[in-house]
Amino acid sequence: VPVVTQFRKSVPLNVWAAVAKALEKVPADRFDCAKSFADALADPRFGVGAGTGSPAGRRWAWLGWGVGAIGVVLSAWALRATWSARPAPPAAKHLNVVLPDSAPLSFASLGSLDPGRRALALSPDGKTLFYVAGGNGAYRLYRRDIGAFEATPVAGTEGAWDPLVSPDGEWIAFLVGSELRKVPTGGGAAVALAAIPESNGLAWSSDGRILVSAREGSELGWVPQSGGPVETIPNPHGVARSLPSLLPDGRHALIETSSFRGYNSLVGVVDLETGRTLALTPSGPVSVDSLDPATAIRGQQPQYLASGQLVYTTPAGLMAIGFDPVSHRVRGRAVEVLSGVRSVWGGTQYAVAIDGTLVYAPGVDADLGVLVWASRDGAVDSLGFGPQRFGTFSLSPDGRRIAALVTSSAGALELWVYDVERGTEAKVITRGIPFAPRWWPDGRRVVFTETATQAPYGQVVVRQLVESAGDRDTLAVGWLLNDIAPDTLEATGSPGSGGAWIVPLVLGKDPVPIDSFPAAWGPAYSPDQRWIAYTSNEAGRYEIYVTDAGRRGARQKVSLAGGEEPVWSPRGDELFYRWGQEWVAVAVPPPGASTFGRPQAIFRGPYVNVYGRSHDIAPDGRRHLLILGPPEQSTTRLNVITNWTDAVRRRIAR
Repeated sequence: VPVVTQFRKSVPLNVWAAVAKALEKVPADRFDCAKSFADALADPRFGVGAGTGSPAGRRWAWLGWGVGAIGVVLSAWALRATWSARPAPPAAKHLNVVLPDSAPLSFASLGSLDPGRRALALSPDGKTLFYVAGGNGAYRLYRRDIGAFEATPVAGTEGAWDPLVSPDGEWIAFLVGSELRKVPTGGGAAVALAAIPESNGLAWSSDGRILVSAREGSELGWVPQSGGPVETIPNPHGVARSLPSLLPDGRHALIETSSFRGYNSLVGVVDLETGRTLALTPSGPVSVDSLDPATAIRGQQPQYLASGQLVYTTPAGLMAIGFDPVSHRVRGRAVEVLSGVRSVWGGTQYAVAIDGTLVYAPGVDADLGVLVWASRDGAVDSLGFGPQRFGTFSLSPDGRRIAALVTSSAGALELWVYDVERGTEAKVITRGIPFAPRWWPDGRRVVFTETATQAPYGQVVVRQLVESAGDRDTLAVGWLLNDIAPDTLEATGSPGSGGAWIVPLVLGKDPVPIDSFPAAWGPAYSPDQRWIAYTSNEAGRYEIYVTDAGRRGARQKVSLAGGEEPVWSPRGDELFYRWGQEWVAVAVPPPGASTFGRPQAIFRGPYVNVYGRSHDIAPDGRRHLLILGPPEQSTTRLNVITNWTDAVRRRIAR
């Protein structure tokens, strides 16, 4: 039977021998890999005198197989050459964008309760930037093409904050107060879509709906992009679900959530049909009602990148980790992918477009602040303690010590006491996670709500000697106390379901509701225990209400256009509250009268807002204890990184 050399005598013997070996019937007689075959084809000594047999003894049918085998090898070499010649993904480019001095990006916190908000949005193709500019309440959106030099105001967006571009790039949604609106990206008449009280994040679906987080995350729902009432998504676990970001299936969203035990800033995922909420952990997603919070991934503003990663913000910067959007499992470990991004109370100023472009405002974490005294004339005096991520705090009755929550660099919530006169600070040893510290009138003991870190994970109100963790007792179970009235052994506070209540600190007495509306909070006694002031958003915006502590009269609204965190002056002649970055005073009626005075603004400034109470009054009634944040309230400098998501993917792969 003819073989290769009968038709092409110039075929080298080693090539013939290599083909013959490659086509042996018994697999064990063939080459063990393609590389060995290729080496034999290139080696002129292969097969010479190696007992490969006579060419005449080979069958003609093997020729076709030999040609095919050679073709496979050549195809493999050609494919390898093609892969080598394929262009690599475009390298990331780092650009600087300079905004006009007349329209800088605003860092102001504009929502109810003054939370931080993202003031940036990108079009899906990453070519157009929309941002919030303005000050003193005169905010509006500006448009800036990344490749251009000019920024122009977007008509119809006066008062806007929290911008969001539609998936088709034709519309931009935003909030004005509590109203969700939209306009064409080129500007035009604004279209009102829905009322979203205490909005805490938006996400626009490709099916024509906008996912909204309302009432500080306690409500999640859909709004048609043409407008209409909110279609509420169930919340079977009763946890916060804030800053949503849709996953590719459209049925699930990444969120910032909490466990039912009160742990905040956990990265989670929610089923947008059933409302079931899971917290992400390194070992897989876990329902929030059976979660060990110590295992959860902690962070804010979670977002899924098309390159296959989950990115979220922490005090250290932007973190990324591999993520499966179907199983909701993370892969590998989280790594820091960007630092030095301006953040205001969790509102980190960055945006990522679908094409992988990143834009962000460089700067410091505005949650870092220092304790200061602020007087009515605006003068500020530091107490001399270093910057910290402070939480709610309380000044002792004699004004000498401060009990304050502090978030450690590891993210743990701790209770510290600062001695104003001596300039010293000390950590208070607690058995669980502390919250809402208040001083007992003797100035030696501090009262706080403590959440256990181990089963059964209950909440108790503890009274503890500052200098001794062993000298403590339990005052109440299942309450979050806000103020103490020791003369009557009563306190004010809220249960897990919310509302403002009078809480007896003795057994056998039932609590009394002040306002059972779930979003009523922060009730505080006047010094003479005649009045109770508190905050409620029953009217659609947080306002300050006052009621008779003896429950003998109807409540009064004493704020004019929004208010939160009421604090009484030590003499009881004034009631102070904050709204955004402005502080307001209201005259208290004298005995025999019941009408409060007209609110008067007394000062404003870049003071950090925190969960709970973020100001207190010195015993002299003339100085306010506050947390002063970074002075920058705007910037004209932004950084842009193109193809950033591919850089994140490669960083995670390494």
